[in-house]
Amino acid sequence: MAAQLATAVAPAWRRYRWAIAALWFLAFFEIAFHRFALAPLVPALTAEFKLSYAALGALTSGYFLAYAALQLPAGMLVDHFGARRVMLASLATLSVGVLLFPFIPNFEAALGLRMLIGLGAAAVWICGVKLMYVWFPPREYSRVTGVAGGSGPASDLAALWLLPPVAAAIGWRFGYFLAALSAPVVLLLCWRFLRAPATPPIALAAPSPPATPRGNLRLVFANGRLWALGLTLLLYFGGYVGVLSWLPTYYGRELGYPKVEASFLAGFAPLALPLAMPLVGFCADRLGRREAVYAALVIANAALLAVLPLVGPRAGERELIVLTLLISVSYAGIILPYSLLPSLVPASAAGTASGLINTLTYSTNFLYPIALGWVADATGTLAPILLVVAAGSGAAGLIALRLAGRTKQG
Repeated sequence: MAAQLATAVAPAWRRYRWAIAALWFLAFFEIAFHRFALAPLVPALTAEFKLSYAALGALTSGYFLAYAALQLPAGMLVDHFGARRVMLASLATLSVGVLLFPFIPNFEAALGLRMLIGLGAAAVWICGVKLMYVWFPPREYSRVTGVAGGSGPASDLAALWLLPPVAAAIGWRFGYFLAALSAPVVLLLCWRFLRAPATPPIALAAPSPPATPRGNLRLVFANGRLWALGLTLLLYFGGYVGVLSWLPTYYGRELGYPKVEASFLAGFAPLALPLAMPLVGFCADRLGRREAVYAALVIANAALLAVLPLVGPRAGERELIVLTLLISVSYAGIILPYSLLPSLVPASAAGTASGLINTLTYSTNFLYPIALGWVADATGTLAPILLVVAAGSGAAGLIALRLAGRTKQG
């Protein structure tokens, strides 16, 4: 009976599932854009509000503090109320925050709105993971996670490459406001087109036993692999946030590039990821060793970040672009832990499991920019920032290697 039902609904989900993935892509693109939209505006904000490096780091961290604090509650809400309702509420909150931000009168208002934007962004990725369980067969989990995850660096690229020239031409406030208008558009698209299958394709996902919020919490908290994956992302993805937050300033103030050109060069850090993430997911599935591929990428990332401050001051622009692109590729492993979730928890706990991993991941993301700002203030230079991030990725790589070794033994 289950097989007949899955066959009957197959044409419907096959036609619509990539539309769902496109909505996930657009929604995550929107929230990720505002993750790093402040990075290319650092000179303008510094001049207008007379901010220190640590204060600028606090503006970035305000987003991630709110984002991290809501991850586990957001996951439980997604499991309880469904992905559509939570997605719409999140995007509505985000829209309010980003539309008001260009009118900030002072640092305190900026920090408060950055936290509101973080609250609105918090549940969007978790909603997408939940939708993946419902709409996609297991053989497509890695590639759809890679496609959706690739929207994050694509939006980082848009923030670093498109916002600076617009802000230089018409001012940072009006430029940011124009960029913020896309948020209510994405909200309307999700309201119109986001839905669950009329009849869930039950043969496509692992069976989900009856679950309660408390039961889901017990299930995910007892899973050691979830904690280990979260710890690696805490260091690995946290470093990505730190690099994207400070790289334009490093290229400008340390290497002497003009403001717009520094943002352009830093934009190569996420440039390869929209293509590299789906490719990594596909290759990891074909090889059958997601953990090993993940460990290799994390270790490569640590090595490349350690090399950049050593060779950067002597490198030409072409060499700097190549090195930045390699760093970009090394961050493509970020999506792999999420593609492992369906093998660890049932669909009824997908949101809670994603929330646990994201809580660990983003707890570092709001600390990293502030800590790196302190390092820059204390040393009077930005090069040590890259070495700190490299050390974090190195530690994550060792943990990932241990996970890959245990999987091989098992």
